Amino acid sequence: MDDHTNSAQNPQHPFLPPNVHSQLNPHFRRGTTRPHRGSPSVPPPEVNPDERTTFFSSNEPPPASALDPSSTDPPPNDTEHTPPEHSTKHSAFDPSTKDIQMVSDILDHVLVPDLTPDVLEMAHYWTRDTAERNTQMIVSQATAGRVYVRTKPLTGLSGLRLVVFTLRSHDQGWSDNRQDHGTYRGSFTWFKVVLKRPEKTAKVEGSSGNVDTDGKTQQEEYEEIASKQLIQNVHASKYDSTHTLTWSTDTAATSIGAKHKDDMDEGSHPRPNAPLEQYTNEEKQEIKDFLKQMQDGDRLEVQAWAQYPGWINHVAGARIDVYCGI
Repeated sequence: MDDHTNSAQNPQHPFLPPNVHSQLNPHFRRGTTRPHRGSPSVPPPEVNPDERTTFFSSNEPPPASALDPSSTDPPPNDTEHTPPEHSTKHSAFDPSTKDIQMVSDILDHVLVPDLTPDVLEMAHYWTRDTAERNTQMIVSQATAGRVYVRTKPLTGLSGLRLVVFTLRSHDQGWSDNRQDHGTYRGSFTWFKVVLKRPEKTAKVEGSSGNVDTDGKTQQEEYEEIASKQLIQNVHASKYDSTHTLTWSTDTAATSIGAKHKDDMDEGSHPRPNAPLEQYTNEEKQEIKDFLKQMQDGDRLEVQAWAQYPGWINHVAGARIDVYCGI
């Protein structure tokens, strides 16, 4: 009786209550209410070539055309004055917490409810917060530890699944230790990730922040909670390498990868292959412990380092993607 009543009330989706059906994206509805279906008089949507979805490899940062054209943030174009944080909205769909909850409610009506969390996990239907920067920065021993990119204060970290770091860089392109060229041995330029947490509020005249009772503003200061080295540059390579580090709360999914451009100069030999060792089980556990320390309000920042005279870290770009479930 209940099923018949529900079908009569909601012919579009007989298994969903009417209030859930009304919240569906029109393209997920059935029948004539679905756009461009059942009504030949409805013309197909016009596609602006400048707004077509652009797909890109997860190992490469998105091209400029993949950025949100409506964004009001100016593109960073100055090494010294570009802030180390730059949020980017990609053309790929990133669900919000509300989106995930709505899909979860829908699945609960068509599946055994106990299966819903597994379906969402298998689909990697998670929120994503991204911080990205794509400007040149040159770091020497004198400027070691400069922050290249940092996230805004993060939320939803109780459901943290993955943190993915994508780095593009190279060193000075030469060294006297020819036996190490093209490898990661003896490389003294690298990156480090630092986890920072609000420590206290400092009252600052004329700064932006929460207004205190005395009319002054409060500006949060951050303290370092943990840090870990990410990756070294390939030794004596003058071309950018792209390193992608996937840190997961599931140690089996933690991995590291690299893409290199051959150092081919006219009249010279190609550099040897740069062997990149995967994480050991001990390193994977250290990464998991690092992620377990993250709390709402924390920030992640990537720092560029170089040690010893002559060693230079040429940074071309970096991105931090933080994925969270519910």
